[in-house]
Amino acid sequence: MSDEEFDLVKREGLTSEAQVCYDREKSHRIPGWHYEPPGPDVRYAEFLALEKKRKRRHTINWIVLILFFVGVVGFVLQIPNEYSSVRLYLCWTATIAMMASTYRMLNSTRRTGYAVLWLRRFHRRQQKPFQRALERACMFVGMPLTIQDSSFRFSMGFALGRLEKYLWYFLLALVVGVLIAPRIGVDILGITIFISMMIAMGTAYWWAFLRLRKSDPLSDVATFLTDIRTGRIRNFGTLILRCGDSFWRTAVELAMRRADVIVIDVSEPSANVIWELQTAAATREPESILLTCAVKDTTLQQLREVLKAQLHPVVNDLPLDRCRIFFYPEKAGYFGQYKIPWKDLQEALVGCLRYAPAHDDVELA
Repeated sequence: MSDEEFDLVKREGLTSEAQVCYDREKSHRIPGWHYEPPGPDVRYAEFLALEKKRKRRHTINWIVLILFFVGVVGFVLQIPNEYSSVRLYLCWTATIAMMASTYRMLNSTRRTGYAVLWLRRFHRRQQKPFQRALERACMFVGMPLTIQDSSFRFSMGFALGRLEKYLWYFLLALVVGVLIAPRIGVDILGITIFISMMIAMGTAYWWAFLRLRKSDPLSDVATFLTDIRTGRIRNFGTLILRCGDSFWRTAVELAMRRADVIVIDVSEPSANVIWELQTAAATREPESILLTCAVKDTTLQQLREVLKAQLHPVVNDLPLDRCRIFFYPEKAGYFGQYKIPWKDLQEALVGCLRYAPAHDDVELA
């Protein structure tokens, strides 16, 4: 290969194995050359470009979907009453296509290749409002994931994300089935597809989380995070990881090393939360750590100083001045007066992404 042809090869477009060969070949062509990962500013600029691209594509998809829906409704209204079977077929087809397309568009908002690890006190249901705010803030930013406990047993958003690809099979079955509808009847076909969808929804709990094997939890965590980066996992909720009590700390420590942003809720600093803070301090740069805390009044002054005074005795090795801190209302209802400002939370997450570790396994389309 000539030098001109070699210069046309882009390292970031190669697989991990090919990148090793590329680095070896380039070091031979340019003595003393070695690969240096892009700095924080370069990665941050790449993220902003990716975020803009996702938002633009999301807007276009919504416009196309709305036009499709309006067109289908207008066409169905023009069908004479004597062709009720055709109207029923079109309604079923449009409904499934709308559901599948909507889920796919919602899934696409998480497919940035970045992972946001959310750590908190276990068995505390009061964090549900923050979970909803975090999921919304992660749109076009990354995929949130956390450890399963009694307060977060499953994620319906993750279940629907996995259901999306099967909806296209339902749609294909409906299109193929109409060809043999004169033999089996349109009503039977519609009832069969409806029952199949109800069974899928009814069993959604069993695939609304990902299970870590006790025999090799580290491999599972690494695989899941790699799948997030390459867009293989589709989800518009919170990715729940189920692991046993005997190895959850091992799984969390590896997730800390590979996640892009670590969000730790310090509203109630239990022994596990303190361990998470200490491990994060020893594992990651403070700038990539976001501390969140529920308070009664977010407008009070000196909140940051008060929180630092509370945490300093237990995590004195974590430079709190370099960590981002986000305060949210303690009583935050979904539609209530004290709704959590998710845009401010999103801004804090994006700020932490500037200091995310470099990864070479991002192969998003």
